[in-house]
Amino acid sequence: MKKILLFTCLIATCLAACFVRAGQAGGSAPAGKEAQQDRQGEDEWFDHVQQTTSSTLLATSRWLDDFFDDARFVEEENKSRARVKLTTIYDEDDGFDFRPRLNIRIHLPNLSEQLHLLLFASEDEKPEVQTRAGSRIVEESDDREASAALQYFLRETEKYNISFTGGLSFEYFYGGIRYRYEKEVGPWQGRFITLLRYYTDDGWENLNSLDFDREWTEKWFTRATAQLDWYEDRNELPFSLMFRLYQLLGPEKVFSYEWENHFASAKQGELTDLWLLLRYRQQFLRRWLFYEISPRVNFPRDDDWNPNYGLLFRIELIFGFTGI
Repeated sequence: MKKILLFTCLIATCLAACFVRAGQAGGSAPAGKEAQQDRQGEDEWFDHVQQTTSSTLLATSRWLDDFFDDARFVEEENKSRARVKLTTIYDEDDGFDFRPRLNIRIHLPNLSEQLHLLLFASEDEKPEVQTRAGSRIVEESDDREASAALQYFLRETEKYNISFTGGLSFEYFYGGIRYRYEKEVGPWQGRFITLLRYYTDDGWENLNSLDFDREWTEKWFTRATAQLDWYEDRNELPFSLMFRLYQLLGPEKVFSYEWENHFASAKQGELTDLWLLLRYRQQFLRRWLFYEISPRVNFPRDDDWNPNYGLLFRIELIFGFTGI
């Protein structure tokens, strides 16, 4: 197989709205003023529908991000919380592996409402950087790193969020800025996130992601994602295209059907990995206790696109702190 060409298509449709003009009441107001009032009523009705639709879409998107412990939500949390992840991974080529992970976020209101203390103890090479998709999903890095950081939110609104983070580990210092912007694109909700940081061991890094979310029904939700990363110490520009279809089975369990395409460099456009994943995540016994099962198959270019099967099983405990 010499070349594989994959297209990820996003079809944006427009919301149709019907304007209903209220019946005219008898009175002495001029016709021009009545027409103006009618137009204002129609505009208010349209704005109400638009705001309701947007709020519902945002609520579903953020609920899913919180349910799946997604970095898009976690990195903007304004409360203290600890997350413990106990992950067992089976890979057809590499066998079994066990990877614990601990993240702690402590809100510091006595110092500032915008200041947080971040503590990481995990096997991720740089756990404070949001997990990238594809091979990073199985957390392939074997370097044990622990780090501590302070995150300060410079500006927070409904549409955008800007924060600065500076921290250190036993091996490096780092500092940088994160920017998130959300905008509606027809019936889709767009979200752009860029993370620019400098590490004393590796230099500059810039991680970018662009999401398009859409809620089809109360039980079906889709997300299309493009990721483009830049590293000062590398020549390539890693690029990924992903599509997720969420099936909400209830407030305690969700299926996620995922298809991922990974390219070594956006310049060359050659596909290096194709992933197909199924994730099932559910609360059990307690509201703060989750388990996740994720069978997946990878088709790597280096192995002539032969399938490599794997399975991920994870137990996650979430502890929320109060009064800190």
